Amino acid sequence: MRLEIDQWPRVPAYLEIKGDDDQQVWNAAELLGIDREQLTGKYELPGRWDC
Repeated sequence: MRLEIDQWPRVPAYLEIKGDDDQQVWNAAELLGIDREQLTGKYELPGRWDC
């Protein structure tokens, strides 16, 4: 699991939670106090969940 804060011009900074599967990402989000309903995500690479 990896956490990244991304910043792009004219886009507010956002947190990426990357893990090997959705459960790993959801567990990390829970530890950070983030509800699943607040997550948006997609598979960035095969077998990698990125929120």
